[in-house]
Formats: sequence, structure tokens, C-alpha cells
Amino acid sequence: MTVVWHHEHHVHERHVAPERFRIVWWVLGAVLVLSVVAGGGWFFWKGWRSGALPPIVERTLCIPIGFEDGHVLWFPSVARLARGIAAADNRSVVSEADYAQAIDAMVRRHALEDIASEEHVNVSNADVSAAVEWTDDIRSFETLAGWSDGEYLDYIQRSFVLSNAVQSAVLADEAYQNKAHDRMAELQAKLTLGIAFEDVAKEYSEDPATAQIKGSFGYVLPSEVDAAFLPVFSLALNTSSDVIATTDAYWILRIEDSITDDSGTRYLLRGIAVKKGTLADILDERTSEIAPRLWVR
Repeated sequence: MTVVWHHEHHVHERHVAPERFRIVWWVLGAVLVLSVVAGGGWFFWKGWRSGALPPIVERTLCIPIGFEDGHVLWFPSVARLARGIAAADNRSVVSEADYAQAIDAMVRRHALEDIASEEHVNVSNADVSAAVEWTDDIRSFETLAGWSDGEYLDYIQRSFVLSNAVQSAVLADEAYQNKAHDRMAELQAKLTLGIAFEDVAKEYSEDPATAQIKGSFGYVLPSEVDAAFLPVFSLALNTSSDVIATTDAYWILRIEDSITDDSGTRYLLRGIAVKKGTLADILDERTSEIAPRLWVR
């Protein structure tokens, strides 16, 4: 009897102990859930714009604050960028306007990354690092903003390097130049209607160096102008060229006279230019109708 009772007593204890631990774990889990819900409620109601959160929390509190055009706006990125915007203005206190500007900057950055993906443009971490020189001014800015070197490279330098690479790509991609093509077609139509070449150049050319002098380059040697212009020198005098593309513009050109001197034959060159759409123009167009849906007040 004693042996049986002793055995049953231990069986009972083995079953009771796990039940007690389960209750403790359930209580701890409930406290954790309530803490997250309460903290999240405070965050969405006030904290993300209050400027009261310490930098370590800003870096680690990966909470979405909104959604725009297929992208999530994350609190760490917006908060850290807002601090940088304030620091660039030599301020340590972050304002509501800084947060709004940071959101606009993130929208623009997402659009830039989308274009880079479309154009298959990539920049490596080595490219980004090699493009920056760590000056005392940058170090002072980082101190005021509370940024690390990695944040400076990500928010500032990476965007700069990627923008330059994407700019080159979109200037070379005809698909992004529809407005410039349409503009050039309008000017070709004016020439076809008989409007004088020099009048069209003065009124509509977008080349600041020649527009005010009716598109004239003066008498030039072929070696003195863009290599893309060379085909025009084989045309008959006063014959307008087809559209010629250079790095940053489209041109209609013509040769009106020539003279020969000791340096060779010089040609009186006149042109009408339409500037290609730049990355800034494309980003403005893409982001103009984007209104982020924010989940915070």
C-alpha cells in the first residue's frame, strides 16, 4: 500500500508541474501581446512623429507607416531621413515638415529604384563607397543627425550614384523620350509649312548657347562640333537634316555656307534643339500623382 501510494503521488506531481508552467507561459504571452498592442497604439497615434523616440528605437522599430504605389513606407527609413533633413538645416529637433519631406523623398527614391530596375541599372556597395570623401563637414552632419556611416551611404551617397547611372540610361532610352520626340515633330512640321529655319530656331530652340542668335554656330570646322553632327556636312547647302540625337538633345541642322582658309573648310552651321527628358523630369511626372496612404495621423 505504501509503495503504491508513493508511486501515485509522484505521478500526480509530474502532471501538475507542467500545468503550472503552461499557465505561467500563457500569462507571460498575454502580457507581451498587450504590451505590443499598447505600444503599437501609442506609436501609430503619436510616437512616430513626436521626435521622442531615441535613435536606437528608430533604427530597430520596423513598423510600416504607409503604402505608396507598390511600396511600403517603413518607420525607420522615414524617421532617420527626417533627422537628416533637420540636420541639413542645422537643427537637432525634427519637425512635422521634416517628416513630410522625408516621405516625399522616399516616394521619389522608390520611383528612382523602379526606373533603375526597368533599365537594368545596378550600383554596387563599392561604387557607392568610392564616390564619397569623408570630410569634417560630413562628420559634423552625421553627429547632428545621429547617423552612422552606413546611413549616410544609403540615404545620400547611394541615391546620388544611382541617379547618375539612371540619368545616363534614360537619356539613351528612346522609350523615355516621347515628349521630346513629339516636340521635335512639331518643329519639323513648322519647317514643312515654310516657316524660316532661323525663325523657328530663335523662337523654339532649347539650346541656350545658340537660340538667341537664330540657332547659329557660326563658321565651324567639322572637328569642332559633336561627332553626331558629321552627317550634316555631306548635305547640300540649305538642306535640313533628319533628326540627329546627341547625349542630351535632339537636333535638326543645316549648312548654309562654307569658306576655306588655312585651317581647312569652315561651314556656317545652324541648328534647332529639343532637350531630352531628364531623370528629374521623369521622376516629377511619375511622382506627381502618387499620394501615399498613411496609416498614422
